Amino acid sequence: MFQRLRATEWAFDVALAVGVALFATGWSAATPVGSHVVAVFVVIILTAGGVALRRASPPLALIAVSLGAIVQMATGGIAGAVNLGQLLVLYACAAFGSRRMRRVSFGAAIAGALVAATHISIVQLGLLVEIDNPSIVIGIAFIFAFMLVVLMCAWLLGFARYLVLRAQRASVAQRIAEVQAEAERERVAVEHERGRVAREMHDVLAHSLVSIAMLADGTRVSVRSDPDEAEDLATTIGDIARESVADVRRLLAELRHGQSDTAAPTIAELPTVISRVESLGLSVDRVDRGEPRPLTPGASLAVYRVVSECLTNALRHGDVTKGARLELTWRGDSLRVTVRNRLPGRFGEADPSPIPSGGHGLIGIRERVLLEAGTIDVRPNDERDGHREFVVDVVVPTGTGVPTGTGVGIATSAGVGAVTHTRRKDAE
Repeated sequence: MFQRLRATEWAFDVALAVGVALFATGWSAATPVGSHVVAVFVVIILTAGGVALRRASPPLALIAVSLGAIVQMATGGIAGAVNLGQLLVLYACAAFGSRRMRRVSFGAAIAGALVAATHISIVQLGLLVEIDNPSIVIGIAFIFAFMLVVLMCAWLLGFARYLVLRAQRASVAQRIAEVQAEAERERVAVEHERGRVAREMHDVLAHSLVSIAMLADGTRVSVRSDPDEAEDLATTIGDIARESVADVRRLLAELRHGQSDTAAPTIAELPTVISRVESLGLSVDRVDRGEPRPLTPGASLAVYRVVSECLTNALRHGDVTKGARLELTWRGDSLRVTVRNRLPGRFGEADPSPIPSGGHGLIGIRERVLLEAGTIDVRPNDERDGHREFVVDVVVPTGTGVPTGTGVGIATSAGVGAVTHTRRKDAE
């Protein structure tokens, strides 16, 4: 029966209702209404109320304007400015109502045209006495056709608006599904890579560590009874350890080589993420503070993943009309990344669409940040100006690796790919 509206939508509909009421009052003041002054104001109030509720509750709005039309005809009122409200409600029923409401309003438009034509022709024009005259019949039919065209035009405009809104929602849903599918493919790839790395590390280190442990036990036993043997065992331990270090370096080099082949994203590619979510309808306010410093490849990738995940969650679960805010604060030895977005409802109210906690996305970015010796703070129900906000606060250390700068190309961890982005510096 009732739909949730934003404050701006309520303000617009109420202002429109007030405009209709004032216009209709002025029209009635300039038109003789006889002894039906009270009825005129009842009609105006019902119609204005219907206009104010046209999006919040299309059924109640249609009932209100229908009652107003009945009172208008019962008291012998003539068509005037107040009837514009009925057209606005018909438009809203077709544009914002449910499927049943669209069908009901369609029938109401046809029935309203028939009743209005009958009332105008018979009651107001007194054509009933000449109903046997063919020209009078044609006149009545013309009045009916005119009223039907007027009412159906309002309904058809609303239906066209509904089709446009449905196409937009379908487009956004498709793009979100594509983003989710991409994230799912990436998650599967990450899990596969983790399994491969685990197998490689087991093959490289397991045998070496077991051997080193056994040799160390033997060295401890032989160190007093046979120093020469203990020295040989210690030498063997060193050789095995150096071989293990070489194997680990080879594995890490292989992993880095794989990353360079796939051009791992970095902080330089944040404009691409922002452009993608803005194309889906979420505005992003980016603020940079401080002087950019180098980041390690892992920290740069972690920042990219954090921002991408947070903006995607803001698009899926947040109040898209309020946008999101991205703050990058450069300090002497760290970079602080804060992403905040407005959630539906006010602070302290029940969450109409709760964000599920413990999802793979937040777990993934938490693991990335902790691996880079950073910290992460997730506040799913923060308060700001009386509204609920979802806030992710990340701090990663800076270091030698990915050079950064304002308005200059930023190299990836493989030394390839440059992105130029002009940042807005905060006055602070």
